[in-house]
Amino acid sequence: RVSYHNAYDTRVSLMPEAHITFPLILLLGGPNSIQNNGEDPLLLPYLQLVKNALAVRSSKIIGICLGGQIISR
Repeated sequence: RVSYHNAYDTRVSLMPEAHITFPLILLLGGPNSIQNNGEDPLLLPYLQLVKNALAVRSSKIIGICLGGQIISR
């Protein structure tokens, strides 16, 4: 099962339980940067998702570009 969430589409909200629902989370890139916008409200749900996923040892997370920055935060 695949679910795609565009962080820049204000009509879509992140699934808070995604780390339990999906065996793999893939965070891709975007125009933002953690360095410049670490407290950007747009990024906060994704930072929390990674934190939740890391608490569940069976979760797998891959980050590319901004996604990697979010994971490393």
